Amino acid sequence: MRRLLCSVIGGMTFVTGAAWGAAITQTSNLPPDSGEYRTAAQVHADYLVSGNTYELDNIRHHFFINIVNSSCGVGCEMDQFNSTVDADLFINNVFAQHIVMFGQVTVDVFNKNVGTPGTPFNTEMVQLDLSTGGPGPLVRESPTLHSFGQTEIDNLGGTFRITSFFDVFTDLSLDGGQNWFPSTSSSQVSLQETPEPATFVLTGLALAGLGFLTRRRRAGR
Repeated sequence: MRRLLCSVIGGMTFVTGAAWGAAITQTSNLPPDSGEYRTAAQVHADYLVSGNTYELDNIRHHFFINIVNSSCGVGCEMDQFNSTVDADLFINNVFAQHIVMFGQVTVDVFNKNVGTPGTPFNTEMVQLDLSTGGPGPLVRESPTLHSFGQTEIDNLGGTFRITSFFDVFTDLSLDGGQNWFPSTSSSQVSLQETPEPATFVLTGLALAGLGFLTRRRRAGR
């Protein structure tokens, strides 16, 4: 059952003061045919589990495949696809491991339009089911909280600029889905250009250095 009627959602403004990001694409399709959704440096997903803090940092949501677009009502497009999420896992502020999760995503898109410039329209992530494919954490979109976002598609004449973000509420499970722990707040991801491989390696090294210094500062508190 849909958590809200499409006719109601389509007329709402979900998020204000959000940090928009953009990528240049070859088509106006959603999800974008290039780019990835990433968290800003200060953004992470925190979960309190039996007195311990589990934290997902440097979240990257990308590699959108097996895309199916269908109608979910008047002015509503439902996008279902598979994707990959990379993140660094910290436990009590100590780096534990880099994890790669795979799973299905469903996004509802309301009153989609393409223009020069386009008009922002509302979106909602209604499904995110991620696993490592083996022993490891599971992550899902919250079944009780709304993960709203907005998107704008500008026609550049041959290419498109897609500007988009989501505020995503997630739950974490460490026992195969028997128990779920909600994130302490939403995690905002915004669409960005995918870094070139060499740039990504250098950026990763820089982030690792900053992360090490940050952890040392936290540990010294």
